Amino acid sequence: MRISDLMLTNNYTDNINSIKSRISNLSEQISTGNKINNPSDSPTDVVRLLDLKKRLNQNDTYSKSIANGKDFMEETVTVLENINDLVTNVLVKLTEVNDSTKDSTLSSYANEIDSALNLILSLANTEYNGKYIFGGTDFSDLPFGYNVSNTGIIVKPADISGKQVINISFQQEEQINLPGSEVFGNVDPSTGNDIFNLLISIRNKLNSGIKPDQNDIDKLKNIQSNFLDQISKAGVVINNLDNTSEMLTNQNVKLQELISNVNDVDLAKAIMEMQNQDYILQMSYKLSAMILPKSLIDFL
Repeated sequence: MRISDLMLTNNYTDNINSIKSRISNLSEQISTGNKINNPSDSPTDVVRLLDLKKRLNQNDTYSKSIANGKDFMEETVTVLENINDLVTNVLVKLTEVNDSTKDSTLSSYANEIDSALNLILSLANTEYNGKYIFGGTDFSDLPFGYNVSNTGIIVKPADISGKQVINISFQQEEQINLPGSEVFGNVDPSTGNDIFNLLISIRNKLNSGIKPDQNDIDKLKNIQSNFLDQISKAGVVINNLDNTSEMLTNQNVKLQELISNVNDVDLAKAIMEMQNQDYILQMSYKLSAMILPKSLIDFL
């Protein structure tokens, strides 16, 4: 088959354009540090890269949720520990008041109980990042307050039984609050079995010259036992959040390595390859000048 000048010209043009394209791609890779700068560079790798980055972004979202949830739970634990300290102090006072030498100072103990009551009430209404920590999922009202006649503590209109749940990994959720209904039980002035109304009852007895009986002390100890259980429950959640956070961090390291393997440029290799392509381009120019007609070279 006869090879025409036109065929030589077309082959030359195709080769030159191909080399120039490779040099341009290598130059872009060197300047950006990325193998893939356009979808056409490697469709298969583009799909792989998008999937890896999607998983990385999802993990980042989970990590942020975990960090916020952990902060919320740690604040909850701090508040419960403070409440528990106050209850412990009240139990000490109730032991002291049974001493017959304290009969003349019952009103003083009543004031101490009242002070502890108001501190516990304030702690129960703690707000963190715009949320009442014992308010369930309704953050519009304080969870607890005095009734209309100021004779007892009641749950305000907010639903304090709601559970706040976050996604911490794919198909894994974690509850990051302790509902007020579980921490403080059934708050009702008529029964007086909750921490608030029990302390009101004890305070009123002391103001009336009546010492709290063993039943009152046992109720208070049971309430404290529940507080300790709730603190332990929160600790389990915090540990789980920590473990999941560590797992996500390890996953992110692996994902970053995979992304690097797919997309990062070996600069030394790319520079050498670009130099080789430039050498081939220069040689192609020289060879074409020798083989193709001068007029054709001028035209090109």
